Amino acid sequence: MGAAVHGGVRVPIRVILADDHVPYRTSLRSLLECQPDMRVVAEFGDGAALLEAFRAGGLRPPPDVVVMDVAMPRTGGIKATRRIVASEHEVRVLAVSMHDDAKFVRGMIDAGARGYVLKGESLQELLRAIREVAAGGTFFSASIASVATARIARGAPAG
Repeated sequence: MGAAVHGGVRVPIRVILADDHVPYRTSLRSLLECQPDMRVVAEFGDGAALLEAFRAGGLRPPPDVVVMDVAMPRTGGIKATRRIVASEHEVRVLAVSMHDDAKFVRGMIDAGARGYVLKGESLQELLRAIREVAAGGTFFSASIASVATARIARGAPAG
């Protein structure tokens, strides 16, 4: 895994961060930008601003992965994920949240998220999740994997 492939050429994974907690988002950006196979191309503090950027066409080429907080002001992660996945863009969403409640996990899976990582997980786990989702796979934190697996087994979309 690692870099994404566009037009047969390996390029860094293009990541968008959507999280309303500025310190978390800033720290995450700094950590991701130290990875040779990742590049943060944009940041948003809420889902509405992210969706507007997609509508306005300002995200060209589109990102490979949106790291999406579940609970944000204006438009939350579930609604934003549903709209992004339903659009013509081939963007994968990775949910990152402090919420391990089954309703949030189910909501993001049903919306089309390809993975769900708790904010308390290690950086290595998050990097693995981004790489796996960018490569077309799915990734769920071990602590919420049973909820995700049960949801997918019942026929919910995986993304």
